[in-house]
Amino acid sequence: MKEKAITRNVLFTGLTSLFTDISSEMIYPLIQAFVRALTRGLVGPVLGVIEGIAESTASLLKVYSGYLSDKLQKRKLPAIAGYATSAVSKVLLIAASAGWFVVFLSRFFDRVGKGIRTAPRDALIAESTDPKKRGKAFGFHRGMDFAGATIGALIAFFLVQLPIIQKPIDDFMNGISPEQPIDQAVIDPFIFIFLIACIPAAIGVIFLFFTHDVKAVSEKKILPKISLASVDKNLKWFFFATIIFTLGNSSNQFLLVRSMDLGFKLSATILMYIVFNLSSTIFSPLFGALSDKIGRKILLVTGYSLYALVYACFGIISFFGIDATWLLWVLWPVYGIYYAMTEGVEKALVSDLAPPETKATSLGLYHTIVGVSLLPASLVAGALYLLWPPAPFLFGGVMAIVSVYLIITSVKDPQKGSLPLNNKADDFDPNATHIFSNHASRSGKISSGAQKKSRTKSSTKSAIKAANKKEGKTVPQKPSASKSSAPKKKPAAKKSAAKKPAAKKTAKKTAKKTAVKKPKK
Repeated sequence: MKEKAITRNVLFTGLTSLFTDISSEMIYPLIQAFVRALTRGLVGPVLGVIEGIAESTASLLKVYSGYLSDKLQKRKLPAIAGYATSAVSKVLLIAASAGWFVVFLSRFFDRVGKGIRTAPRDALIAESTDPKKRGKAFGFHRGMDFAGATIGALIAFFLVQLPIIQKPIDDFMNGISPEQPIDQAVIDPFIFIFLIACIPAAIGVIFLFFTHDVKAVSEKKILPKISLASVDKNLKWFFFATIIFTLGNSSNQFLLVRSMDLGFKLSATILMYIVFNLSSTIFSPLFGALSDKIGRKILLVTGYSLYALVYACFGIISFFGIDATWLLWVLWPVYGIYYAMTEGVEKALVSDLAPPETKATSLGLYHTIVGVSLLPASLVAGALYLLWPPAPFLFGGVMAIVSVYLIITSVKDPQKGSLPLNNKADDFDPNATHIFSNHASRSGKISSGAQKKSRTKSSTKSAIKAANKKEGKTVPQKPSASKSSAPKKKPAAKKSAAKKPAAKKTAKKTAKKTAVKKPKK
């Protein structure tokens, strides 16, 4: 097991995530505006369908990918296949002017790629890192994710600022109406950015070829089971709390739509999204390392509570009037801190609670639970947004508070000694055990020898007493200090002295017979 947190595998998987996220985040903040241009006023429900089905259906692959990775003990090849699928999916956006369903297909296959790669990649990171430094490793990896997201969003921001791109988009957004036909002059700037995004996606896949598989820590040849019944009770409660939380955790696309509906232009909305990613990038490694010291649970509880606060504020901000929208510049970076406190820490917690031989399967179960829960979450958010824009954010805040309660009351913190992983036995010197055992063995021999001598002496004394008692004689005892002044009777002493040799002979014979029979232990 490697002692350092940032091993070769952690570094190269981090670089892969960096370039993949540069590509993804050049596209992601533009999707809601692009779908708005294609669908007009139905942006909420259409986004709910795209994000919900894409995330949920594709995420079913995460558990099977994790299962297959555990069964074959291969991490590298599934990760490469997943990242390659995501890279190819972005090419589909070239034909997106045909309709929003092309955007759906692109997002779907992008999530399929994520479903294939996520569990094996996370298992590769976990197995390449010292268990006591896993939080730091996942924090570093998540930091690279957010660094890529920040760079990608920055590129998108500067491209959107170009006059040939900005003017047709802003003109369309200002005069949007359900009757307005789709203008190819508005679609082309988006497609141009989508094409550029394919380049870093291809670079990201290349870095994975420099990683190598790590042998499993456990020597047990146990086939993993894709079943919640085989999961530890502690992990089951965490999964249940995750389901509750995710049902209120709508896609970030709704936060972007909400920001634009509150009066911000596309460029300003992307800039707030950049601030969010920058905040997550800065704090992810810090909170990941902190979770190794103070425990995962306290950070998750704090992060989910922060999420509840941010979502509630997104919901009620319109109650204060349009002048209160400056709060969005505060809420977006705080939202980034929530991500930094939870994203990598959640995976580290699942890795701590899962057995070594089913680590990828457990991580796959976690990602599947999150993904499947996103389908109803996104559909509900889309419907609620259509009825009343603040509703999905208020609903998300309430669900987060319920999840916090479940984690506090039902999930034990691995850092508090509930798992063998964190016991002090790791620091115990095995040589000291042998020394102690040898010392105890020698001590046992000495004490048993002493006990034998003691028993022999005791049996001799008992034999002498028995012989004297049989002959009606008493063994002469040493006079005590109180009786030393009393006069001795000489005749009795002579008589006793005369019989003494005979008594000694009888006592010795009895002692020999008694000494031969050792008492049973």
